[in-house]
Amino acid sequence: MAGSVPPRSGPYRIVQRIGVGAMAEVFLAEGPAADAGSAFYALKRILPQLAEEKETVSMFLDEARLAALLVHPSICRVYGLEDDGESRFQVMEWIDGVSLRWMIDAARATGGLPVDVVARIGMDVAEALDYAHVARNSRGLPLGVVHRDVTPPNVMVGFDGKVKLLDFGLAKARTQLQRTRPGYVKGKFGYIAPEQLGGMFDPRTDVFQLGLCLHEALTGERVFPEDTAAAAVAAVGAYEGPPPIRTRRPDVPPELEVVVHKALARHPDERWWTAGALRTALHQAVRGDVADSPRMAMALDTLLPSDARPAPPRPSAPAPSAAQTAAAAVDAPVVRRSVAGWLWIVLVVMIGLVGFFATTLYLLAR
Repeated sequence: MAGSVPPRSGPYRIVQRIGVGAMAEVFLAEGPAADAGSAFYALKRILPQLAEEKETVSMFLDEARLAALLVHPSICRVYGLEDDGESRFQVMEWIDGVSLRWMIDAARATGGLPVDVVARIGMDVAEALDYAHVARNSRGLPLGVVHRDVTPPNVMVGFDGKVKLLDFGLAKARTQLQRTRPGYVKGKFGYIAPEQLGGMFDPRTDVFQLGLCLHEALTGERVFPEDTAAAAVAAVGAYEGPPPIRTRRPDVPPELEVVVHKALARHPDERWWTAGALRTALHQAVRGDVADSPRMAMALDTLLPSDARPAPPRPSAPAPSAAQTAAAAVDAPVVRRSVAGWLWIVLVVMIGLVGFFATTLYLLAR
């Protein structure tokens, strides 16, 4: 059960909770922007009941350290950690949009997402993965990143049409302090590659998981069932190859089916060797007919019309800047001095008038 919603965390004002998972919860928050105004962020924290578990905390810190090093247009940006004295928050980029999971579910009734939209999502996520796989640290050493959780909930499409890969919570990197226990499989069981059952993985594991996402996006059906963990593991263990795509979607180009099926080969050696190679193959398979950002936004509008969306958050009234505050502090005494001066003048004039009338009355009385 999630903990109570904190009103603030450091300079960030918590607006509302927007998601709760098995290990963490995410809040929408408002905080300072680079232009001295305010902006929205997503704050992620470990669930209070797990905050004392050392392994969970280590995984959370590993994720923050790793994700902060990955700066790419198609990766959700993690800006750093915020500690409010009671808990730690990851400060992340706020994406106003929906997950690929939501898009697949919404398009299932119509047989799947449009081909050009799926191609765009696949290409952008593949590019993000290729970047992460070859990323290096500040000393030029390879990070050795493998995401291991490329699933529809971890792919976001903004209402502006941009695609973002998020949640490197299960990512494996050579620089991580926390290590996976032997024989412990990390990943959602309905989206793991066969080699993960034996504790093996490399960048081609991410290629396989992206292939699962693309297959599901095109057909509306999962390759592996996810009714129970046992059923999913059994299906992965018995897996020999993916079901055909074009029997459900005749409009899918044959070349695109071949590309997705190669990504889903059981043996890693038979897959695309890199996510970059998969990206190139996707582009060639659809002959460059790939949705641009306006087309992506239009597709989202078809699935979720603008008038049916929750109202976007709006920044609160901006606080006075330091310059404005300083000016007010300087101007206030001037105003007070000016008022005091006028009071003295009025008092002197009144005394003078009283003296004048008193003198006049005295002279008349004589």
